[in-house]
Amino acid sequence: TTYTLGSTTNIGYTGLANGNYTFKVKAMDWAGNIDQTEATYSFTVDTTPPSTTISTNPSSPDGVNGWYKTAPIITLTPDEIAATFYSWDSISSIITYTVPFTAFEGNHTLYYYSVDSANNTETMKNQVFNVDTRVKDVPSSSNNGSGGGDGGGSPAPSIQSTTPTGKIKGRIISTSGLAV
Repeated sequence: TTYTLGSTTNIGYTGLANGNYTFKVKAMDWAGNIDQTEATYSFTVDTTPPSTTISTNPSSPDGVNGWYKTAPIITLTPDEIAATFYSWDSISSIITYTVPFTAFEGNHTLYYYSVDSANNTETMKNQVFNVDTRVKDVPSSSNNGSGGGDGGGSPAPSIQSTTPTGKIKGRIISTSGLAV
């Protein structure tokens, strides 16, 4: 396409689709002499924000009821070159993501998003992490004939399992000899 411009006229383009473009210009003076040196300007139209995916190791909760018993290592990956940001439990203290990090102990919400080089900002995403690395399964105790923990021959308490919150789940079979 050829356009003739005066000294103060600009041409604007609207509605360009996302992609790479090169604008090429040759100058022509009033006598019709065309400058054979072409001026070029390359640019990219990018109106799409990045999309960040989250992955963890382990890849899913390894405890019960959606809890991790191994603190997950979190990796945030944008789908294009972008700066990625995250925050725990609120959006007031934003941290720039640089390397994978480990989730905190307890119940926490991770907020994250990315911004590309055209300043397109992804809508903030979030994911809840329930982490309890302190709880371990406790085997059941039984009276094997040698007596319980009180030294008096009474059966020891039976502990069946624990929950992600660290509370004992089960029943006490005998409390004899236990200081309550």
